[in-house]
Amino acid sequence: WEKLGNHTLVSTSLWPEYSADSINASAIQSEELLKLLIDDIANILKVTKITPKKITIYTADSFKSKVYHSILDKVMSGQTNMGIVMKELIANPETADVKKIPDFVQKTIKDILSEPTEIREMKLQSKEFDEKKFLVSELIDIGKKEFGVDIDVFSETDSEIYDPKGKARHARPFKPAILIE
Repeated sequence: WEKLGNHTLVSTSLWPEYSADSINASAIQSEELLKLLIDDIANILKVTKITPKKITIYTADSFKSKVYHSILDKVMSGQTNMGIVMKELIANPETADVKKIPDFVQKTIKDILSEPTEIREMKLQSKEFDEKKFLVSELIDIGKKEFGVDIDVFSETDSEIYDPKGKARHARPFKPAILIE
């Protein structure tokens, strides 16, 4: 307490003031994504009882991310009907190709509805969050320490992607696909 420059007793000090302006939505999303992904990998290893030689993570592409945020906007404004959401997405030229992946829309609506409102609001604020960039910078070192193997991270549309089992297409924003070999 003294090393931080304080001269009073810590037990008589006031608690810090909370400020909503100081909350960094991207930082919270980053930590949550990392925690959930590590838990998912650990659960897969526990269930399958395999010793991994390599772990590959696949993140959703920018198109799915754009669709995700459009769906999130609609859900937050009260629209959860799959048919109406789908029609609105198809009507928008930026998201019209979603008609090729209707199951993605359905799963995304379920993902969003399963989260608390405050998490949804944070995701609305962190539209520019780059999952692949974050996971490349953070997960590789943590994964080596946690699981003792190399972890590769790809976006599902990377030209040099390693995807022998076709897992990349299952990646959704905030729900990366996982391949353990």
